Amino acid sequence: MSGQPNCLATREKRGEAPFRVVRAPSADHGERTLQQTKWRAKIALLRLLQGARRSPLHPVRLSRAPYFPVAGSHPMPSVSALFIYPVKSCGAIALDHALLEPHGLEWDRHWMLIDRNGRFISQREYPAMALIRPVFTPDSLELSAPGAAGVLRLPLEAPREAARVPVTIWRDSLHALDEGDGPARWFSEVLGVPVRLARFDREVTRLANKMWTTGTDAPTKFADGFPLLVTTEASLDELNQRLRAKGAPSVPMNRFRPNIVLSGVDAFEEDFVETLSIGADDGIVLRFVKPCARCPITTVDQLAGRPDPQWPTEPLDTMMGWRANPRVDGGLTFGQNAIVVGGAGRRVNVGTDVSWELAFPDDF
Repeated sequence: MSGQPNCLATREKRGEAPFRVVRAPSADHGERTLQQTKWRAKIALLRLLQGARRSPLHPVRLSRAPYFPVAGSHPMPSVSALFIYPVKSCGAIALDHALLEPHGLEWDRHWMLIDRNGRFISQREYPAMALIRPVFTPDSLELSAPGAAGVLRLPLEAPREAARVPVTIWRDSLHALDEGDGPARWFSEVLGVPVRLARFDREVTRLANKMWTTGTDAPTKFADGFPLLVTTEASLDELNQRLRAKGAPSVPMNRFRPNIVLSGVDAFEEDFVETLSIGADDGIVLRFVKPCARCPITTVDQLAGRPDPQWPTEPLDTMMGWRANPRVDGGLTFGQNAIVVGGAGRRVNVGTDVSWELAFPDDF
């Protein structure tokens, strides 16, 4: 997790206005089309500046504007896919709908593997974790893996006798619930290293970095740092075009392990989103707080549990000179980390329309 402060939080601490708000008036379709064209022109210009290695989203001030989708002029933006990862860094479950909780989608990163020192492990060190597949039953989580001695079943309700153990995720230290010797043996045999399985303790609160949430208390479980990760289909399409142009194979979205995928959005338009509203009544509101700097997990084929032998450092090599973002110390970004600011307790459904408010440097 980067220690670089968020620009808006820094200005607020200095007592300066972090942005001015520009809201579009009620408009007919013609006016909305013109407004939409202006915002997209700004995005195109800012992306050119990104290519010149400037920092378009590290501004002094921001202008904001709501996005108005217009029927027939652009595909209606919507939620196209939902994913959870019940055990951190293991396989995904694709969902048609998911309950949104304050700390993200229900059951996402609810369990985590730890080493002898209580520190989390991931596909960064053990890419075969991708092959551990989760499935929910009405009262349990079932896990399977190639070569495993049977299926591991974990009750959804935490055992009353579960011991509390100290665990560490990056810079965060907290207590979790140990799942016992049986799951520890199962995972240790699958991975070939001694590990234990920890369950998130619902009595514990772990908060996302407030430098990025601008002081908002945003709870999360065992995710790297934030409750949700949002990506877009168009951004993946553009990345894959660049990969194919150099002769490399395309990569699927599972390389980036998102929670929410959007369609009907221009490539990397998410870089300029301030808030995302889901549903006709805007009942769910997410705030994008930090670009997601990508790690070597993106090079792991999630179906093979290893990098492609011919292209072991893709897609990071292709992203190297194009997606470096000064806001995260030059990290290669894809997708946006988000927090829940409204709608906890509601369900997110695939196919639901979305809208958003964009943020730009004020001098554009």
